[in-house]
Amino acid sequence: LRHYWMNIIIGNRAYMAFRGEDALSNLNTYRVSFKEQLNEIDAFGDMLAFEQADALEQIKELSTTYYKNLDEVVSIHSSESWRQDAHVIKTELSPLVAGIKSNIEQLVSDQRSIAASSSQALVDKVSATMGLMAALVLVGLVLGIGTALLVGRMVTRPIRAVARAMRDIAEGEGDLTQRLQVKGRDEIADLACAFNTFIGKIQDT
Repeated sequence: LRHYWMNIIIGNRAYMAFRGEDALSNLNTYRVSFKEQLNEIDAFGDMLAFEQADALEQIKELSTTYYKNLDEVVSIHSSESWRQDAHVIKTELSPLVAGIKSNIEQLVSDQRSIAASSSQALVDKVSATMGLMAALVLVGLVLGIGTALLVGRMVTRPIRAVARAMRDIAEGEGDLTQRLQVKGRDEIADLACAFNTFIGKIQDT
């Protein structure tokens, strides 16, 4: 938008300097291009921020006034009264040009601020997600280690009890009246039951 507007300013100066049909044709082409670009931005509608929409409306109003005065300048330059245009440029066109330039710069600045804010928000979300994932992995690791230790202890304790009892018998100091406690219906319980049966038979002989 800034590029097209600068083309209008340059085309206006070129026309006032040479007052030729080619310069006027180029100026009109720049005006059409600027209007098309303005309509493209306006088509975004609700996607524009409040400041952007307000700046766009001001640009529309100022450009309309500018074109009206520009047409008057062209009319003057096409007649013998062209020497009077300096006063029009100084008193009316110059303030309008300054206003449009300021609004365009504000629109660009707002767009850059929005882009920067969006980028920072995305970075913050990614960082938060990575932190959450790291915490979940750590919790899962702790729970996994704890579960493995608990299961291992539940499995090895009965086996160690059987091994201890068999060691006592093998060394001749075992108490044949002692029995292993049978809990559940798993393989450990089967082992304890078989051991108790074995000790019972030894005791009966």
